Amino acid sequence: MLRIFFCFLFSVWITAWGSAGTARAAFIEQMAVDARAIALGNSVTADPPGLSAIHYNPAGLHLLPEGKLFTSGLTVPFIKITSSFEADPDFDGFFGGYNDDPLSGTQGSNSSGRMYVPIVNEEVNFLVAPILGMTYRAPKSRWSFAIGNYVPFGVGFNHKDPADPVRFGAKYAYVQHLVYAAPSVSYKLTDTLSAGVTVGVGQTALGVGVDMRSPNDLVALTRVLGDATRDLEIPIVSELTFPPPWFGGGIGPYDQVASLQLSTRDDFSPNWNVGLLWEPLRWLSLGMVYQSEIKVQLTGRYRFDYTEVFQQTVDWMGSSPTLLMLAGMLKLPFNAVPYQSGTVYSEYKFPQRVQMGVKLKPFERLSLLADLHWADWSSLKEDRFVFDQDIQLLQVVRMLGYTGGDNTLVLQRDFKDTWHWSAGLEFKLTDWLSMMLGYERRPTSVNLIHWDNIYSLPDLESYCAGFSLKFKSGTQVDLGFAYLINEGLKVHNDSSDLMNSTDPFTPVYNPYAGLNYSQKTETYLASFKVTMPLEVMSEMLHDTLSLLNPFSSGKKNGAGRIHPKPDAKSALDTTHAIDQPVLLNEFESGSKQGSPKYTVELGRFTSAERACIAKGFYLDAGLKPELRALKDENGATIWVIQVGHFDSRRRAGIYQTYHGLVEANIQPLDQSMDLSVRYALRLGGYASLDRARMASEFYLYQGFDVRVQPAEQGFALLMGDFESEGQARAYAATYALTEAEAVPFAKQP
Repeated sequence: MLRIFFCFLFSVWITAWGSAGTARAAFIEQMAVDARAIALGNSVTADPPGLSAIHYNPAGLHLLPEGKLFTSGLTVPFIKITSSFEADPDFDGFFGGYNDDPLSGTQGSNSSGRMYVPIVNEEVNFLVAPILGMTYRAPKSRWSFAIGNYVPFGVGFNHKDPADPVRFGAKYAYVQHLVYAAPSVSYKLTDTLSAGVTVGVGQTALGVGVDMRSPNDLVALTRVLGDATRDLEIPIVSELTFPPPWFGGGIGPYDQVASLQLSTRDDFSPNWNVGLLWEPLRWLSLGMVYQSEIKVQLTGRYRFDYTEVFQQTVDWMGSSPTLLMLAGMLKLPFNAVPYQSGTVYSEYKFPQRVQMGVKLKPFERLSLLADLHWADWSSLKEDRFVFDQDIQLLQVVRMLGYTGGDNTLVLQRDFKDTWHWSAGLEFKLTDWLSMMLGYERRPTSVNLIHWDNIYSLPDLESYCAGFSLKFKSGTQVDLGFAYLINEGLKVHNDSSDLMNSTDPFTPVYNPYAGLNYSQKTETYLASFKVTMPLEVMSEMLHDTLSLLNPFSSGKKNGAGRIHPKPDAKSALDTTHAIDQPVLLNEFESGSKQGSPKYTVELGRFTSAERACIAKGFYLDAGLKPELRALKDENGATIWVIQVGHFDSRRRAGIYQTYHGLVEANIQPLDQSMDLSVRYALRLGGYASLDRARMASEFYLYQGFDVRVQPAEQGFALLMGDFESEGQARAYAATYALTEAEAVPFAKQP
């Protein structure tokens, strides 16, 4: 009943948020971090997705299997923004009757994404977000460790068509933050409560390219006066006062005056995340994470290129003694240059965030997830770029009311603090295949009165899906897909002071004054992530390099020996390939290729428990022992710990000496008496059979198939029949059986 009640509250919570008015959030954060998170609509705070727990909730690292895991993945986004411009029928036009904007009735769409690539120091016209890292947890340890890199913030686009009308808003733009090193640690405070922290060091990059024009009444006035005075030539007087045509002919309201290219970055921008994960019941988890703000100090290069019409106007200011005095008094440029370039500086801030989540499992194969997100976007008040010299364009527009300064470009933003929600569902179709669905509302954080084409992501609804596949080797593959859509953003004429304000004293920056603007936005995300035990990845890499070796006729594995390609079953058994390198090669061994004949035997035991203790000792010493089960002459099971498969006794002896295994014996590898070693999960030990049976009823009620079996000191409660110890531990981690211990047993033929 309690589980049903919580599921009811879950549905009410989702419905309430779904029916609430439009929130504002999720501007450019965590769009392309992790495949599993994408498939679940970023609703993973209570069930962090593997390595990406370093971002979503570092307390969840303990959910990963024991041992060393390697993770790599990639997300490929494509953002398609279609912009349309139409003349406002209620707009009377600019001074002089200008009301025939050539952009009216036009449409533009970005041709690709845009991003900065570290190391190679280049901007490229596509988007891709990598994730890469490793995790580690010692057997039965409460500590878990990880390190990785990922992209928590990022967006970019490029308009390649030189006639695209959006070029006056932004030919291209990108802003991104790459965490290139994020060490993380989590600790289980109790059996149900975990805490974790991540400290990241990242790189931030921001760039923009834009053609500039200034449809404005005062700008139009310069063209009107220029046309009116074109033939006004008063000898001597004109040359001493105002040479015709005035303003060098003036600037039309639809003339391009300049273009700007700007690229900046900060190579050291740290951040930190701290999280909690509480799992009070097997079917209920609660998570919370705080992600710190990221303060960035950007430096880079810029270039302003000025058009001929702008240069003529500037040169006119220095064409007579009278104009030179006026230019001096008003600090106006009077000696035109074709371009200005140099160094630019800016401060930027990615917001602090809080994310809270819940996970419910009403049934064993079904998980329901929901998250609530808050982001402190109000910390971003403006974009301020400080140049290393006075910029002629800014000096001129100061006469139109601009107050930012001659060497500073200020664009007002006034973003708002924001909230939003997301929900996800995961259903296990089989033990190795899961299906995921998700939904996320991503309303924009941009204030519509400051809307422009640089920060052009509007409210988006995200529809998500994906799959997760688990293999016997311990490898897991996650696939995530998302479609984000906004059918129609509209910015009516004179409603944004960074796009289409017609106020003549709001000159920076309104390239579409007099036009109504509409935009359709679609974003497609495709992502994959592969997580595997480190030894599996090492073997794959070794085998790949061996195949690329032109002097190798097959797969090399061990001390210079070439083995035939293994079958599918042996390929999954990562403990079998343990022939560690020694100081020999195949010519020194003097043996023929074929099946191994000798092994280094480390000990024999009559108890599986004692054999496991011994195996753990050798694992800690850096060896890779394997466990065998044999029948002695009396029919009793003997547990054997051994290491290595060698094709000669001499090679086995050198291996024994090299590793100092004085207690070991070299034995023929006789497999005629082998029993199949399997693994089960030991859920507990009990002194009496009645207590063991009482405990089994609890697990049977939860839907698990358990069995009671005699043990050394009473009775043991066991579950499952697994091919390997890693598979047993993975099963225990999947179903949160923290009390379970993987133990071997001999499968009778």
